[in-house]
Amino acid sequence: MGFPSREDHVAQPWPLEEENIEHYMTLKFTINSEIVVENPTLAIEDAENLVIMLNGKNVEPKITGYYVDASIKTVELPALCCGENIVIVKIPFGKTTNVEYCYILGEFNVKVEGCVKTIIAPTNTIGFSSITNQGMPFYGGNITYKVEIETGDCSLEIKSSNYRGSLISVSIDGNPAGIIAYAPYKVVLENVKSGKHIVELTLFGNRYNTFGALHNTDTADLWYGPNYWRSLGDAWCYEYRLKDTGILSSPVISIYE
Repeated sequence: MGFPSREDHVAQPWPLEEENIEHYMTLKFTINSEIVVENPTLAIEDAENLVIMLNGKNVEPKITGYYVDASIKTVELPALCCGENIVIVKIPFGKTTNVEYCYILGEFNVKVEGCVKTIIAPTNTIGFSSITNQGMPFYGGNITYKVEIETGDCSLEIKSSNYRGSLISVSIDGNPAGIIAYAPYKVVLENVKSGKHIVELTLFGNRYNTFGALHNTDTADLWYGPNYWRSLGDAWCYEYRLKDTGILSSPVISIYE
C-alpha cells in the first residue's frame, strides 16, 4: 500500500497530518476454553472504532473502562462457551495506526502448553513457585500470599530472598511491617503478642509476561525498542517465552521468644 516499513524510523502519529483511513485489517483469534466464562471482557486499543464479533454475533463496542493503560479500553463480551470460541476484530489500518496486543479478561486461569493456550477453571490458592505454571502465565499485577502462624510473645524475622518481581511488602494482622527489596531480604517485627497471626506478603509484579516480546528467543539481546517485538528467523518462535514470576520458594519465618 506504499506505507513505510515499521522497521524504519518513522515519525510518531501526532506530528503527521490526519489521514483518511481507507483500509481495514481483520484479525481472527481462536480461544479454547474448558469452562463457560461469564462476563468476559475484551481489552483493546481504539475499541470505539472497531467491528467486533464473538462466535458469529456482533458485539457493541461499548467502552466500560480500561486495562492498565487508558489507551487499552475494555468492552463487555457475551459468555465464552466451553470449547472453541472465535473472536473477529476488524480494525482501521493506515500509515499512523498500529496493530497492538489485545486481551481477554475475566475470572479464569490459563494453561499454556507450547503454542496452545486454554482457559481453565480459576483457583484461589497457589504455592510458592512461579505463577506461570499455576494458571497465571500472563498475569502482571500484584499477588498477596497469606500465611497463618501461631506464636507466644516473641519477635519475628521474615525472610524471602528467592522471588521474581519488583519487591515484597510484608504485613501482620493487617498492619504494615516493612519492605523486602534488598539484601538481606528480611523484615524484623518486635513485640509480637501471643496467639494466631496472619502474615501477608504482597509481591509487586511487573508487566513482562503481559506486554513483553514473548516470542523473541534472543536472550542475549539487551536492547529494547519497537523492533524487539518484530524478531525474525532464529530469533522468533510461536511458543511463549515466559519469565518466572512470584515468590519462588517458601519464606522463612524465625521466632525469637
